[in-house]
Amino acid sequence: RALQALTLAELARDPANTDAVLALAQGEPEADKSRWLAPLIGSLVDAGQYARAKAIWTGMSKARPAPGALLYDADFRDKESPPPFNWALKTTTLGLAERQAGGRLHVLYYGQQEGILASQLLLLQPGTYHLSVRLLGGGERPEALSWQVRCDKASEAFSSIGLDAAAGRGWTFTVPAGCAAQWFELAGHIADVAQQSDVTIAELRLARQAPGA
Repeated sequence: RALQALTLAELARDPANTDAVLALAQGEPEADKSRWLAPLIGSLVDAGQYARAKAIWTGMSKARPAPGALLYDADFRDKESPPPFNWALKTTTLGLAERQAGGRLHVLYYGQQEGILASQLLLLQPGTYHLSVRLLGGGERPEALSWQVRCDKASEAFSSIGLDAAAGRGWTFTVPAGCAAQWFELAGHIADVAQQSDVTIAELRLARQAPGA
């Protein structure tokens, strides 16, 4: 079975093999799924086949997206379903992002290098969206963290806002035409003097705004 799983993982790196991988994987042990599912989803995303990637991710993972939800696991409760359509949370020399009981995300940013602490791939249609979020207890140096959104395969975000500002007034951004998939990210930014940030995030909500609203 180990050889079968390795073969599936290798085949999964080419999106043209998707049907073959899914057929061969039927009846495979749950423990072996992680070896080929992530490469398969990654190859489809790389090829721009976002809808199929998400459909397979939903069907093969334990994810249960809420009807109409634009952001998956906004309450940070699903520890099982893999990225990219669930949260990818980092624990590195950059800092850490971890789920906490009660639907919270705890983020510790060391302030010594820039990078992404939490991210998720979204499939938003072109249009205007509004994000609201709450900082529990105000947090320590939330201004060193920001939400940002960028089109897949783009190096720069098309919109961003400081975490403190987002918690204060919310964040409205517009997804441009031709941006079929977007990375929604929580990033850390270096200040003149390196200082640690420690925040707990809750009540994260994303909704589409009606035209003219």
